[in-house]
Amino acid sequence: MKEFILQIIASFGGAAVITGLAFSWFGKKIVERQIEKSAEKAKYKIEAEFDRISKIQSHEFTILPEIWIKLLNALGGLGYITNPVKEFPDIQRMSLEELSANLKLKDWPEHIKKEIIDSSDKNKAYILWAMKKSIFDTETLWNEFHNYYLINKIFLTEEMDVCLDKIDSLGLDSLATIKVAVGENRTDWKMLEDARKIVNEDLEIEKKNLSRFIQNRLHFHQVK
Repeated sequence: MKEFILQIIASFGGAAVITGLAFSWFGKKIVERQIEKSAEKAKYKIEAEFDRISKIQSHEFTILPEIWIKLLNALGGLGYITNPVKEFPDIQRMSLEELSANLKLKDWPEHIKKEIIDSSDKNKAYILWAMKKSIFDTETLWNEFHNYYLINKIFLTEEMDVCLDKIDSLGLDSLATIKVAVGENRTDWKMLEDARKIVNEDLEIEKKNLSRFIQNRLHFHQVK
């Protein structure tokens, strides 16, 4: 039998065996190359995904602290306006020189300063414009927070977005109440009290929720 097989190989000059081995070798190389290509594609996808996640997380480390800072600034303004205890200088007792020196330090319009000087009730005029300036400054701070939040909300988790949306709505509601409460003739302290309740209760709850979401997202609990 062995001699018969050797005769067959001899009759083909060994070509059949060599060709079969060649096909086997090339087939193996093709499979190996396909495996390598698949592995390279998988590696590229993993690296691209990791790079994407890293960039998002890096952006979060920038925007989340900034949102928090802008929110605290805006809440500080709301807290000051709605605080029933405020200290104002007794303008009525000041001399014209003292009053002029005091008003010079204020970044109020010149016609407002003149209006206060010429007013028969200087204290009332002074307090009114001090309150209005505080409202304007707080509204500016809230708009900065509001716009920054809207611009960057695409990078926020759903729970943070929902929380910030509540905060934004509550803040705008309290500002609207404040602007109605502080009028030309009188200040409605009951309305300011309602606005303060929003700040101290509703907004405080949402602020604590947001603080927890941010800390969890930035893994503050893992920092030793």
